[in-house]
Amino acid sequence: MATRREDEARQAAEARRAAEARQAAEARQAAEARRAAEARQAAEARRAAEARQAAEARQAAEARRAAEARQAAEARQAAEARRAAEARQAAEARQAAEARRAAEARQAAEARRAAEARQAAEARRAAEARQAAEARQAA
Repeated sequence: MATRREDEARQAAEARRAAEARQAAEARQAAEARRAAEARQAAEARRAAEARQAAEARQAAEARRAAEARQAAEARQAAEARRAAEARQAAEARQAAEARRAAEARQAAEARRAAEARQAAEARRAAEARQAAEARQAA
């Protein structure tokens, strides 16, 4: 009789220990699964953050390249406008110099004509005076 009760008590204790061991194993597995899920989520969050940073860096680089291209285009346009203005000024200076030379040539020609007219008038007066003197002598 006592032995049967001892056997039953021993079996109950073994069953209890087995149940506790099973619960401990299940708790361990649940904790490992939770840790694995947390590690997976952390890795996904890290990958998403890295992808976001890479996209932001790409956008910043594209914006920088666009700004540099815009500045280069503006500098090119400014240089072209400056060259055009310089060419226009040079052409105007050339035209002014040509007009000045033409005016000087015209003035020189007029002065020459006036001098020639003066000399012709003096020669005419001298000839008339000579003729008058000859006529007086003849008379």
